[in-house]
Amino acid sequence: MLSALPDATVAAAGLSVIGWLGVAALSYGNAQTGPICSAAAATAAGQALHPGGFVGWSFMVLAMMGPLLGGSLYHLWHRSLARHRARNVLLFISTYIAIWCLVYVLFTIVLVSIDASLLGTLPLLVLTTAIAVVWQFSPHKREALMRCHLRPPLSVFGYRAWLDPIWFAVRRGAWCVVSCWALMLVPFAAQSMLLMLVVTAIITYEQVFRLSAQPISPVWVDRIPRTRRPAAHQPAS
Repeated sequence: MLSALPDATVAAAGLSVIGWLGVAALSYGNAQTGPICSAAAATAAGQALHPGGFVGWSFMVLAMMGPLLGGSLYHLWHRSLARHRARNVLLFISTYIAIWCLVYVLFTIVLVSIDASLLGTLPLLVLTTAIAVVWQFSPHKREALMRCHLRPPLSVFGYRAWLDPIWFAVRRGAWCVVSCWALMLVPFAAQSMLLMLVVTAIITYEQVFRLSAQPISPVWVDRIPRTRRPAAHQPAS
């Protein structure tokens, strides 16, 4: 069955599996990591910059966002020289995770500064869920969701061959953050692996299955001026 799947899809699923295994190992090992630890640190900045937090958050990003990266990995693999493929994929994944790590720092500083004791409580779960629902139906969310699937050209020679995968990951990660930040906030604030699974299913459905089943024209198509076709030549009677 796996042989019938595109290699990029298998690779994306593999990233997700690695993420889930990492989250589970850190959780059961009682490591102090961002998404699954008690965030009651002495200061918000101290918690946000804790090395264990970045490790846990990186695994969380791979687990939840891994299934979304199949198209990007396919684009990188088939638009790169054979000797550059592994390097470009590594640059892309590293930069993509780094973009989401900035979100982790922001989430941690905000939540811990307000009241760290609220993490994992019902009132905060209700609040973050309401924020996520409102954002899900906003036009900004829809626009960001479409832009997540843009595929820029990639250079194969010169310094641009190094920079283009990084720039691709910055753009992809930024639009993913705009699209999914509210959903990611829910399991982060609730400290719940079950909610991680639920949110992963929602994100995967809307970005992989829903958009694939209902292709959307690029936003720039409607801005192209349409010219009237010349009338067909009528033979003289």
